[in-house]
Amino acid sequence: MAKKKDNPTDAELRRYARKLTEAEKQERFEQARAERRRQQILQERGLTGDEEGYPEEEQEQYEQGGQDQYYPGQEAREEDQRRREESRQQALNEIKRRAKEAMRKRLKQQAEKEAAEAGLRTGVAAAGEAAATGAAAGEAAAAGVAGTATGAVGGSAALPVIGTILAVILAIVLLIAFIILIFIIGCNADGFTGNATRATAKILSFVGVIPDNICEALSLEKGGGGGSGGFGGGGASRTFCTPSDNVRIANENGVPTSPTRSPELENLIDCITEQFLAQGFTAGQLGSVFTFENTNPSCNYNRGESDPSSDQYCGVCAHSQNSCHYGGRNGTNGAEAVDFGLGEVRNDALFNAITIAAESAACRPLVGYKEDEVTHYHISTTQCDADGGD
Repeated sequence: MAKKKDNPTDAELRRYARKLTEAEKQERFEQARAERRRQQILQERGLTGDEEGYPEEEQEQYEQGGQDQYYPGQEAREEDQRRREESRQQALNEIKRRAKEAMRKRLKQQAEKEAAEAGLRTGVAAAGEAAATGAAAGEAAAAGVAGTATGAVGGSAALPVIGTILAVILAIVLLIAFIILIFIIGCNADGFTGNATRATAKILSFVGVIPDNICEALSLEKGGGGGSGGFGGGGASRTFCTPSDNVRIANENGVPTSPTRSPELENLIDCITEQFLAQGFTAGQLGSVFTFENTNPSCNYNRGESDPSSDQYCGVCAHSQNSCHYGGRNGTNGAEAVDFGLGEVRNDALFNAITIAAESAACRPLVGYKEDEVTHYHISTTQCDADGGD
């Protein structure tokens, strides 16, 4: 009798497999799958195949819930995944909060800088009014210093020090008065002298040494006349206003007495910036952010008055009369519009991003008017009652 083979042939295996019913196949499949899951859990727990597979509690849940509904360790995994998601979301929210806080701080610093520059220009303009008075005061101070120096020869040791300090102050005053006098003479002269002085003034104003339009401020033809006198008076002949004029005009129009942004505009800028950053751009790509006027600060108080015959006229303004940059026709809280520069070279992607931000669900309720003006993007608040994009 032939010895039975230990290893069946492929043909024998196929015949045997055909004898298995579909139910037996499914049962063996489920057993094999369960064994694979068991081995996976053992590996995760650092157990070996010889140790107990499942804790009694997990085994009972496994048997009651069905193989396709629960497997050991599932709850722990889901809990761990949930905690990781919560941690990730908290980190993301913190990053957004810090970015928004940093942006608000940067914009606030820029606004303060703009206000300081505006105040500086207004203050220097007033220097023209005091030029003649400064010269007379300089002569009187010179006489006083001379007397002080004479008395100091026989006086105490402290007097020479005081005399030296006064002499330095006098020298500075006289130097300033002399420079202003040169500009007054040169700016009002004809021919080569006048042209050279005006060209020098433009160069110095460009590098930031002196204010813009200094020759216009010191013009003897355009600055005089009118009841208020000096450089600030003159009705139709006036080309700029003094600080006292600015306060008067601001009070007459019910606007702040210093250039500022309305709270609504601050919220609008914050919202546009946040939505702009959310599209993957950086704060630097917003470029310049202009709100109230810096070139002629008086325009922030007279709403851009353009009629030279008006007693509120203070020279040419950068924006049209009643522009939202001046608060519109009746605004009382400061600038209600912003111009985003978006870089020196136009980038359509940046302009499209501002449009998307302005039309977002978060910012749409804050936007009263928006316009792509090619060189910049103009947006005003809903508080402005007059806007044509300027």
